[in-house]
Amino acid sequence: MTQKHRNAGLKAAETKGPEERTRAAQMAAWTRTNGKDDSRNPYSKQNSTIRSTTSAEVRTGRSTSSNSLAPELSSGVALRHSEEILRKIETHFHAVIRARAGKFIDEHGVQLPTLAPLLLAPAKAKTWFPIPGMCGGFNYWLKGQGDKVKLIAESWCRVVEGSGQRHEVTAEGSKLVAEGFV
Repeated sequence: MTQKHRNAGLKAAETKGPEERTRAAQMAAWTRTNGKDDSRNPYSKQNSTIRSTTSAEVRTGRSTSSNSLAPELSSGVALRHSEEILRKIETHFHAVIRARAGKFIDEHGVQLPTLAPLLLAPAKAKTWFPIPGMCGGFNYWLKGQGDKVKLIAESWCRVVEGSGQRHEVTAEGSKLVAEGFV
């Protein structure tokens, strides 16, 4: 994905309500796993049952629909709390990545991962983020419920025995909980 496409997606996301952002993230996660076939993708606009939020609802914070959904996401993070919590977790996760592989991130111009798709993934689904030049990367997933949700991130270099580290990342920060594996 080019920076131009990423910027267009970010700009479009700013104009969407939470339900539409959720649907778009679900669609992206499904597409990464199953390929681009909108006719089979349950989250594509043509197949989705998620109602888009109107611009009036975004401005006022009130739903005009009697059947508006406040979905509980697979990770257990309620939608109304997810953006703030996820943003904090993502910031701390990026700090962990930079501490472990900052040299390679800068050298290769790597875009750090966003965590929003994890909210929509099946519970305990793991995501792999390879780091060019590191001969390894990060395997990460969400664990827990509500405000207690945390990101578990395992990282290693496959050519350096014992390089594995596991971090728990919360909205408050990160901590190393295991090392020496792999």
